[in-house]
Amino acid sequence: MELSNIAFVKKPILSTFGVGRTSSTVLDSGHSFSHCSIVEDGYCVYNKTVRFGGSTLHRMVKEDIEKKSGKGFKIAIENVQ
Repeated sequence: MELSNIAFVKKPILSTFGVGRTSSTVLDSGHSFSHCSIVEDGYCVYNKTVRFGGSTLHRMVKEDIEKKSGKGFKIAIENVQ
């Protein structure tokens, strides 16, 4: 098998093309980080990473529920596959 071409494309651009557009704002939120990117005419013109992801959101909601309930309230997250 011979490889004649290869392309390296950033995820926000692929996400934009995946929904049939050439320009968009892409928010990708993972466990530890969130990425906000602006794609214009197929080019990523802005990309910002912040340390705020699902784990931070989970901790904030848990602390808020515990504070409002006034007792030791347990939240369990299960991995469902």
